[in-house]
Amino acid sequence: MHKPEMCQDDIFWIQLMVTNKCNLRCRLCNICREKPSVGVDLKKVSLVLKEVLSHTPYIGCFSFTGGEPFADMPRVRRLWRVLFPLLQAGKIQVLNFNTNGTLTRVMEKFIAEIPDTGVKRVSFNISLDGMLSSQDMLRGKGTFDKVLKSVRFLKKRGFPVTLNFVISPFNVADIFPLYQFAAKWGVEMEYNVYAENTKSFYHYSKPLRVSQNKEWRLLAAKEVERIIEDGARGCRVKQLEYIRDSFRLGRIPSELTRACLRPAKLIFIRATGEIFSCFYASPIANLKDFTWSSFLSERERLVTNIRSRACRGCLLGSLKYVQ
Repeated sequence: MHKPEMCQDDIFWIQLMVTNKCNLRCRLCNICREKPSVGVDLKKVSLVLKEVLSHTPYIGCFSFTGGEPFADMPRVRRLWRVLFPLLQAGKIQVLNFNTNGTLTRVMEKFIAEIPDTGVKRVSFNISLDGMLSSQDMLRGKGTFDKVLKSVRFLKKRGFPVTLNFVISPFNVADIFPLYQFAAKWGVEMEYNVYAENTKSFYHYSKPLRVSQNKEWRLLAAKEVERIIEDGARGCRVKQLEYIRDSFRLGRIPSELTRACLRPAKLIFIRATGEIFSCFYASPIANLKDFTWSSFLSERERLVTNIRSRACRGCLLGSLKYVQ
């Protein structure tokens, strides 16, 4: 799969929360508790998309997220009809779906409609937080088997698949086994760290910092080191090194957050209309009154703040935004 270069100054990645609805009630996520359940205003999204493409040669990646995007198929289909021609024309390099992978029948029906010409440039990130017992405890009984079925189907069709793993005190023992599982299946791994920030709308309000409970984070560091020593097949080595070092130190290295490209590259649109350059910071724009000049001004202010001081509240994210 073609992976666009994020370091280009004028290339953006867009993440769109199609809906805040979700079919699961995961232990480490708070989005399912949002009321009311809403879907994003697609007409206003289209206007923002048009504005972005008038100022940049192409969008590196457009990602559907949620909630669970496949829980709102009418919106996904309407947006797909707008985005897929842009993908074919080269105006979007990659279309991506962030999903919990459990609405298998819905996914299969939609995926069957994707032309073979788009397979290699449509990717799927599926949340999987451990082997069977851990995954089912964190995300609900039966979710491991459903994810496995979705991975099989996607791989059979030839779609690029990445498993998203959130490292937490509940699944440290699964860090290396799940890596081996992904390597066996020929899928990539993306790692996140569960270290809650009260500003993030995705997580519970009670803080659980990286530094808390030294025992579990040092065990996690050892397991991550095992992956690195094994060659980190299908993983980003630099990402793993930062996670390992953060767990060992009990804090996030300041050089990491200063190097983060997220605020300079990301356009994250919530279902409720707020627009973020980093969803661990305050919104910098809104769908209802979006202007490019105002967005750039607020984004520059945020980037300047990050360059001048490390972000102490950052959750490390997926670290894909680090140079």
